[in-house]
Amino acid sequence: MPISYRVDTGHRRIESRGTGMVTYDEVRSHLEAEEREEVLGYEEIFDARDAATDLTRDQVRRLVSLTETLRRTPRLGPAAQPESA
Repeated sequence: MPISYRVDTGHRRIESRGTGMVTYDEVRSHLEAEEREEVLGYEEIFDARDAATDLTRDQVRRLVSLTETLRRTPRLGPAAQPESA
């Protein structure tokens, strides 16, 4: 996988690494994985020394928009169930 990452919950940090050709779909999947793991707001160190990308300006804009949307969308926690009468 061109993007791998490790989450350090103690320091609220993500250490990510891109290798090879990193595509729009891979970056989008990476952001969605961070959202699922509830770490999207963590500080992220992204090592892209061994990576290249073919992202267009429009794709970068869409990724920024996706990030903003994911960060604003509240996660729903467990719901209380009323007791039966």
